[in-house]
Amino acid sequence: MIEFLPIAKLELDEAVEYYNIQLEGLGDKFKVEVQTSLKRVSIFPQAWSLIRLNIRK
Repeated sequence: MIEFLPIAKLELDEAVEYYNIQLEGLGDKFKVEVQTSLKRVSIFPQAWSLIRLNIRK
């Protein structure tokens, strides 16, 4: 399970809002891409390079 710290959730929400102001629907598309990426990480957690214990990049 991927969890966001409250500050990270706030940052994501602000980014979505910012992009929607720039171009209608852009923030929503951005959020879908983030969710898709998080799903991919959940399914294939070992696919990224290990930085240190339980942290991948």
